[in-house]
Amino acid sequence: MITLLCVLFIAIAGVALPARLTQSRYGRILIGALGLSLGFALYRARDYLHFNFEAFGFIGYALMILVFGLVFYGLTKFGVAKDISFPLTYCVMFFSLNVLSPSIFDVFAKSLPILNLIAFGCFFYLLARIIMKMFSRKPSLAKEMRHLEAGSVHQVDEREIEREIKGEEKEETELARYLTPLTIQNLHSVDNLEIALKNVLSFLARNRALTEESKLGLVAYLRKLAAAKEAFAKRLKVLRDGLDRNQRYDKKQLHELRTRMKKTADKRKKVEIQKEWLTEKKKLELFDFIFSNEKRINGKMGEFESCLGQAVHGLTENNIPQAGIWIKKAQAVLNVIGSALRRIGHFESYLRKAAHQVEERLKNERDGR
Repeated sequence: MITLLCVLFIAIAGVALPARLTQSRYGRILIGALGLSLGFALYRARDYLHFNFEAFGFIGYALMILVFGLVFYGLTKFGVAKDISFPLTYCVMFFSLNVLSPSIFDVFAKSLPILNLIAFGCFFYLLARIIMKMFSRKPSLAKEMRHLEAGSVHQVDEREIEREIKGEEKEETELARYLTPLTIQNLHSVDNLEIALKNVLSFLARNRALTEESKLGLVAYLRKLAAAKEAFAKRLKVLRDGLDRNQRYDKKQLHELRTRMKKTADKRKKVEIQKEWLTEKKKLELFDFIFSNEKRINGKMGEFESCLGQAVHGLTENNIPQAGIWIKKAQAVLNVIGSALRRIGHFESYLRKAAHQVEERLKNERDGR
């Protein structure tokens, strides 16, 4: 009885749990553990619950048919072939119920003797299959590989390749339309700030003694230039978030390419996948270069704001030479920021080209070229 109950609950768990669980290794372990625990618990509590199939009468026969259907469906859902699932389910139920309630099969022997005949037929069929499996020759490795290439695994690879092609197209488009323009905007901001600071230094060089009105105007102007850091930093954050998203996608794709390269038997395809993998790895290195420059820019923007703050302090203290020194330091900081932004722009260009290369190689892999 305990065997029947465990098989019953394993089948019920296989039907009830979602496909995303039943198709994974850990999900199948969960189904087995859940079915065994529920079956064992009901067996231990059968006296307390007065659980007995004979007490159900005709409903018991309906329950047996339901149990048979659930077990059969559960086995097929686990990947067991139907010509094995049916006789295995029938034998398990027949012999389990025969131990549990022999009187039920006495009724079968008198009214429906064919049920006993089917049980023994299924038993000998399974026995014959086991013997044939023991003595049959295993298919050659080459035959198995041809089957894999022509079967469902090849179809899964094609779907995976199509998804990867769309992912590369999306990455290339996002870089060209959204992320690179942000870098260009920040470069324009740096150029405008450099021009503004050059004009301030020219003004200070022409006016050794500043009126109170000129001094207040310069202080307000420098504070406005320092405030430009906020918009600059905001664009830099949007750029970082977009690149982070693409980097996560490329890391995932690198893993998928490595998996596909290991299971691919075709040497030509393996070489093509290896090229894709190497390009994806290069892209990840480019992301690291971009992020190191972005981190440096963030630090330098804080330094730029501090330099302008010191220049404002010099002006308020009427120390014009000191203010000029700090403005020149701010210019030097902007020069470093501009160089880092130009490097980011170059790396983004390389990323677009690399994404296009991977896209073309994926199409070659898909089309068999």
